[in-house]
Amino acid sequence: DYGNFELFVINTQNNGLITMNALPVAFKYDSETQTLSFKASEPCALPDTVSNGTRSDWYKLNKEVGNASTVIIGDNITKIGNLNFDNRKSSYPNLKNVVLAPSVKMIGRSAFYELSALETINLESVTSIDQASFAESGLKALNFNQSDVSIGVNAFADCESLETVNVKGLTYIGESAFESCSKLTSFTCDSTIPQLSSAVFKGCS
Repeated sequence: DYGNFELFVINTQNNGLITMNALPVAFKYDSETQTLSFKASEPCALPDTVSNGTRSDWYKLNKEVGNASTVIIGDNITKIGNLNFDNRKSSYPNLKNVVLAPSVKMIGRSAFYELSALETINLESVTSIDQASFAESGLKALNFNQSDVSIGVNAFADCESLETVNVKGLTYIGESAFESCSKLTSFTCDSTIPQLSSAVFKGCS
């Protein structure tokens, strides 16, 4: 039962053919609480967005979502797609908090790029952070509880408010992943850290 959620259909591509028998995903926007919520009936990824956050399926259906201060990603959603909440066109200028269900394991390329207002997101269940996923965001602290976390190139570059990072285990950390995080003073990993490039922490405290 999707209640007041609005449904949209995710296209799936197979050998160049786009089919419409894809998974239904629902979203709703509460203007009083400025909360944008998503849920799915079975495991699936949010579809990649082209160019910036204003081009997402849900933004096209309801431009009010751009006023959201909180985004809630519900059960069965396994990945945040590329550029879903990218803020280069001031798509989500007020977004401060993101709440992820434990089903979310992957964050796509530039998914939360340039969200300077973003302060918190729970990444405890996430294992893959793609290129520039959170670059130039306002995050202050990161906690990863999985033992096989991969952090992509420029994933958190220029996060000028970021102070602490705690990771249980890393399998990969990309070039310039934390470059120019000028307030970053603590990076803790409970296991052996993979070989680092010289620029991973360039410009950090």
